[in-house]
Amino acid sequence: MRFANKNSYALVIFAALAGCVTFGDSPTATTSAAVAPEGSGVSDDPVKIGAPYVIEGTTYVPQDNPTYDDVGLANIYPATGMSGAHRTLPLPSYVEVTELNNGRTILVRISDRGPMSGNGLIEISPLAAQQLGLSAHVPTAVRVRRVNPPEQEKAVLRDGAMASQRIDTPESLLRVLRAKLAKSQPVVTVEPQHEQARAIEIKAPPSKTSVPDKITPKKAVTAAGNYVVQLGAFSDEKRAALLARKEGATVVSGGAGGLYRVRLGPFADKAAAEAGLKNARGKGFNQAQIYRN
Repeated sequence: MRFANKNSYALVIFAALAGCVTFGDSPTATTSAAVAPEGSGVSDDPVKIGAPYVIEGTTYVPQDNPTYDDVGLANIYPATGMSGAHRTLPLPSYVEVTELNNGRTILVRISDRGPMSGNGLIEISPLAAQQLGLSAHVPTAVRVRRVNPPEQEKAVLRDGAMASQRIDTPESLLRVLRAKLAKSQPVVTVEPQHEQARAIEIKAPPSKTSVPDKITPKKAVTAAGNYVVQLGAFSDEKRAALLARKEGATVVSGGAGGLYRVRLGPFADKAAAEAGLKNARGKGFNQAQIYRN
């Protein structure tokens, strides 16, 4: 009986000690639960590709392209957080957007389809535009490159906050990207329309060659000229008219998208148009482009 009692006491003591022991998995689970952020409830799942659709007569085919890398124009649209709109990338997906003038690069979460008019490559939210340094009224030349950032950065963007700014793109690469934008008129690779694709790059040559402000292209060139310099394409007629009045340009309406295009010219030949383009870029129209009628 005494032996049995001793065994009983031993079992009780062992059970008490076992209750005090914390096994390896418990602290980890408790710690993880404590530090896990609550988040905004926004999820990256499921990822949506979507069916082909048409904007202004052009068919766009959404696709999952992990190596997507293109240049074009960025505009601002009414959205919250660090959101972006793209015509073909999966929803959601993450891209690095680089401003081709200053090399600044930011991380954006593509959550919408767009632009739904015009020839822009991407639209970004006001917060993203602020981090990138975009003007609210001038489309800006950018590079859009799809990336797969760490989950921590994805969570930051899902919560509507800015991720840390990327290292600025070196000038040597910016020159290559700007040349690519100048050579390839269509900003979106799936966009076949010639006039619409050409209108994509906003170019603003002030006047003819040597005299920037005094001579407007309308007076400086003959009516037979085939070259024009486009300052921008706007959905707002008033904005287009204000810019045209300021720069001595002409507003051309109609055509693809029903946009109002602000153009200088026509110029008598390509050399005169190139001089006007140089003049325009010197005045800050960094995306100004020559078009041939």
